[in-house]
Amino acid sequence: MKKILKISAIFLLSIILILYTNMSRENWGQMTKAQDDATTIDQAIAAAILAHEEDPESHMGAGESIENHRVNDVIDHPAGSVPIDKFSFSRLIKTWFESIDGWTDYSSGTGSAIAGLGSLFLSTGGTSGGVGCVTALGSVFVGLNMSKAFYWRTTLQISDTSNFLAYWGMGYLVDLDEFNGFGFRYVGGVLQAYMGDYTNLATVNISDIDITETHVYEIRYSVSPQKAEFYIDGNLVATFDSGNFPEDGDEFIGYLIKNTTSSTHNMSASDFQYEQER
Repeated sequence: MKKILKISAIFLLSIILILYTNMSRENWGQMTKAQDDATTIDQAIAAAILAHEEDPESHMGAGESIENHRVNDVIDHPAGSVPIDKFSFSRLIKTWFESIDGWTDYSSGTGSAIAGLGSLFLSTGGTSGGVGCVTALGSVFVGLNMSKAFYWRTTLQISDTSNFLAYWGMGYLVDLDEFNGFGFRYVGGVLQAYMGDYTNLATVNISDIDITETHVYEIRYSVSPQKAEFYIDGNLVATFDSGNFPEDGDEFIGYLIKNTTSSTHNMSASDFQYEQER
């Protein structure tokens, strides 16, 4: 009899422990921290999270995320993710070519430049040697100032791929004999990034870009370290970090297309953006 009672007691105790364990699992968050503290575990966790979120020095210890973010020389973000008003630029110029008043039109022969709503249209015309070309100067500032970082961007498309040459970029490019600045060019059927200082011209070939499709072309220049990076559709395609950098100059934007046979070729730019460091 005693043996049966003992087994029954053990069985009953096991059932109680199982029920208590299950209840504890289901109601763990509502349990109190201690016998003398009525704060529940859920409340204590919420309070700890809030205190962490309100602590201005969270994650700022050596090796922690915010401290690493703060001390790194370069902080990488997806292209376009930082609003313009967060940049340390003192000069911001944007245009959608509603007008080209204030631009200088260097078109010649049968070439022409026409502004439209959201577009700049350059054409060579049908006579060999026809040039469509416009440039703009900074009236109260140095457009190409090599002591200041800048960001240069345009969206552009060209009608075809042969029997012409084309340039679009920053600096002097009008006479096609001397170049001072940075830019993109299409010569001999090859797309290139270029850098010139009137005397020397350095180029980098760019492949796998169909110029007859619309692309976003960017030039990003930094002073320290001194380098110019060239992007197409957000992808880095060329870098100049040594060599003969350009001289200071007034021109900060130029577009040019010239035919080499008696055929018409067109360049269309739909926007332009320029930012210069303080």
